[in-house]
Amino acid sequence: ILIECSVDRKNNSLHLVPSAEVKPYLTDHFLSRRITDLDLLTLSALPHGLDQQEWIATNTVSFFQHTTLFFSALSDCCSITTCPAAKSSGNLLYEWTDDQGKKLKCSAPIYIDYALSYIQEILSDERVF
Repeated sequence: ILIECSVDRKNNSLHLVPSAEVKPYLTDHFLSRRITDLDLLTLSALPHGLDQQEWIATNTVSFFQHTTLFFSALSDCCSITTCPAAKSSGNLLYEWTDDQGKKLKCSAPIYIDYALSYIQEILSDERVF
């Protein structure tokens, strides 16, 4: 799926929409198929003989890595200038809460950086994983 992004400067929001442009190199059978609910159940099922907690930890780390990669791809269209506030489509403002409990208003990229750094700390904690 190709994604195009645009910034609504009136609402300070980022819009991601599937691209209508067809790329001939993406028409391969495997890339054009959709993942169904059944496929997701099969893909996420615990393989025989593996420890459940190890399976969950491995997939959590993998999901985090994919999320980090996704947000790094968005950095071209969502910068401190184009996304000065972390807002949802419903115009809900997200604020980061620091270690002292103080709420910080920040741009969307900085908010995402704080969130990903926080998650990285949790994933690096041997008491958790």
